[in-house]
Amino acid sequence: MDALRVAAPLARLLLALGETDCAGEVSLLQRGRAAKLTIAAGRATAISGVDAVPLGDTLLALGALDIVAQRELLTRRTSGPIGARLIATGATSSAAVSCALEMQLADGIERLLRWPASHVALVRAPVLRAAGDAVTVDVAGAVWSALLVFADELTGAQRAQLSGTGVLSLTAAGRRRVSGLLRAIEAGELGAAFRRRAFAGKRDDTADERGTGAAWLLLRALAGAPEDTLGAALQPDPEPHLHALRAVLCVLGAAIGRPLHEDSYALLLRKRQQLSRNASASALLDLPERASAEHARRALRRLAQKLHPDRFQAGDARLHAVSSEVMGALARAESSLRARPTAGFARGVRV
Repeated sequence: MDALRVAAPLARLLLALGETDCAGEVSLLQRGRAAKLTIAAGRATAISGVDAVPLGDTLLALGALDIVAQRELLTRRTSGPIGARLIATGATSSAAVSCALEMQLADGIERLLRWPASHVALVRAPVLRAAGDAVTVDVAGAVWSALLVFADELTGAQRAQLSGTGVLSLTAAGRRRVSGLLRAIEAGELGAAFRRRAFAGKRDDTADERGTGAAWLLLRALAGAPEDTLGAALQPDPEPHLHALRAVLCVLGAAIGRPLHEDSYALLLRKRQQLSRNASASALLDLPERASAEHARRALRRLAQKLHPDRFQAGDARLHAVSSEVMGALARAESSLRARPTAGFARGVRV
């Protein structure tokens, strides 16, 4: 089984914990191995039980360590945390040590997500809040960055098979998950996670073969226009690089697809039901909230191909009337989305 589907159950749990202010420990067991992740207020504060790259190697990958000073330190018989000793001797800086420790935390979360754990337990317990200068990692940023890379490790055919080519709609849980993604982008956490991954790649001789090009392309697109990128990913026949995001959303249960064979009658009934429930303009057009005017225009054209009253001329007069009502509502929805002021990402757009 690929890493993306292996990671999905634990990823859903961690993202849910990241949405809350709760504190606790997530314990995993696998073939006699045990690991533990401590979380408080949506941030990982400690991890144990996973193989970690030595702090010195991480600092070397960052280009933030004087190798001569490190060797001299290792020859001395001194005690205390290695990071503090390196700082004290001038071999590196406190900022570099903090960055390296963050990398170790984020790498640990990725390693946990790759575990096909036989048992996962969550213990909600009072966990001491980390001090202001303590090293922590945003859980949503670490999880999303790992999942996008896992999806990028799949072949293009595998990603397309997972995500399909039809329209996707966010589930209720999916909207919360995507809000976490957007918060991670807005806070710079997702970018930081990818930068840590790039540094980590310097320690891995096969890093250039892992093919994270699509993941980086996604990151740039999400950082530049997250709501447009998400909207484009949910549309049918998306650009190839968007299949990684679609695959993650589908595996997480954050988005579901409607069958491509949905006929005009079933679609008309669904739209009439949405009208009766006073669905939003975005929902009527099968778009995420804050979709762009261009996406609204495309959505209206796509729906009109199946729902235009001319398609029901030879049928029941009632169907023709309902179609006219629905198309009028869709046209008004498209017009309202086009007239809506564009909300900049800097103002914290939420989906």
